[in-house]
Amino acid sequence: MPGDTRIRLAVAVVKSKAATVKPDPIVYLAGGPGEKVLGPTLRQIKRPQAFTGVRDRDLVLFDQRGVGFSRPALECPELLAVTDLAAAPAAVARCRERLSRRTELRRYTTRQNAKDVDVVRRALGYRRINLLGNSYGTDLGLEVMRGDPAWVRSCSPRRSRPRATSSPTPARASSARSTRCSPHAGPMRRAIPPIPTSPPGSTH
Repeated sequence: MPGDTRIRLAVAVVKSKAATVKPDPIVYLAGGPGEKVLGPTLRQIKRPQAFTGVRDRDLVLFDQRGVGFSRPALECPELLAVTDLAAAPAAVARCRERLSRRTELRRYTTRQNAKDVDVVRRALGYRRINLLGNSYGTDLGLEVMRGDPAWVRSCSPRRSRPRATSSPTPARASSARSTRCSPHAGPMRRAIPPIPTSPPGSTH
């Protein structure tokens, strides 16, 4: 395994052009897992300041570890050759075996992605942030909220989905987190249009 084990996150900040910019940005948490954000999203969001709720805040986008412009990128070209769905598990196994020879795959988890959100926040110098999650990004947002961090002002899931959990009281924990997330969620959900996933056939 190579000596350089550093993980580099690709981050972009779409700066608000408002006369008075609020200090807490919106941080978009991508779906998937494995959605590539920076390329397709930056092309789609031409004028984020025109959206109600985003107009007076910066918008922070980042490719999660192993994805898109972040390095190393854990691509699986083996899947591109698959024409029969039944062959997909074997292709995934080959990809995993190849990647494991050069990468510690245990470092690519939802828990690590959640820690990266705080790393990005501190690197950009924001005291508090607002989380906007899409699909898997909802799971990631809940993982961020697990520790009830004071640096999260609000969180807004775009689409929730069932998630297995080992928590002894998952309903109570989820309810508590949802209550914490709710005060400012509505305006942000309406503010940003759906963000596209990577085009069919692309690798993550």
